[in-house]
Amino acid sequence: MKRFPYPAPFVDRTGKVKRDTLEYFLIHPGLHTPQELNADSYLGSANETGEAALQMRLLRYVAMGLLAREKVSRAWGYALTMRGEDRLLWLWDKFGVEEPPKNMTPVEREFMVKEIRHRIADLEAFLKRG
Repeated sequence: MKRFPYPAPFVDRTGKVKRDTLEYFLIHPGLHTPQELNADSYLGSANETGEAALQMRLLRYVAMGLLAREKVSRAWGYALTMRGEDRLLWLWDKFGVEEPPKNMTPVEREFMVKEIRHRIADLEAFLKRG
């Protein structure tokens, strides 16, 4: 049985949408509502499916432990967790990217590049042991 009984060209199976969403939370720390994310152009094509799809995606990331969810006035706010940071590092490694997003300051980028390389080395060492 097929998972999608109809053609679904809009479904991203590569992880790029997840990477872009987690990068947004890394660049903009703190709690963000789905309305904020939907209005921001940084996510680009990830938001073309609409706000309901965005909310479902955020809930999936909460269930995976990548995002934390907290009530903010009348809406839910989402923030990046440590597991989400680890997954973002893995996604950067998967896509051959060892650099943080381009819109960080040079000092932030230099620090983040060192941190990314250090964490990737730690993950590789852990995987070799296990």
